[in-house]
Amino acid sequence: MSQQSQSVQQDAPAVPATGAEIGPEICPQCYSDLVQPMDACAQQDGSVLLTLRCPECHHRTTAAYSWEAARKFGRTFAAAKAQLRATHADLAKENFRDELDCFVLALASDLIGPDDFAPYRYAA
Repeated sequence: MSQQSQSVQQDAPAVPATGAEIGPEICPQCYSDLVQPMDACAQQDGSVLLTLRCPECHHRTTAAYSWEAARKFGRTFAAAKAQLRATHADLAKENFRDELDCFVLALASDLIGPDDFAPYRYAA
């Protein structure tokens, strides 16, 4: 083996030691937990055919999962999405407060004048 391939193997995530089947929420290629659903289709045997995409390694997979596993995945995905939206809202508020503080400071320091709000005139 070359030195380069050895270092890549050392940096790769560890495979679950139990040998248990990996659920739909984990990418089978890179073991990321950021897997996103692309499509779902209920099967006649009671299983659900899920098409999943990993945003980390761009691996796509389509596999049949039990109804319970698909439902658990859906709930986990929805909870993570809600957490992401809440974090985004918090960051947006914080950024707006920072911009407002800078604007108020600039107004108080007389750094902003009427010309700053005039429309830009292109020289033709």
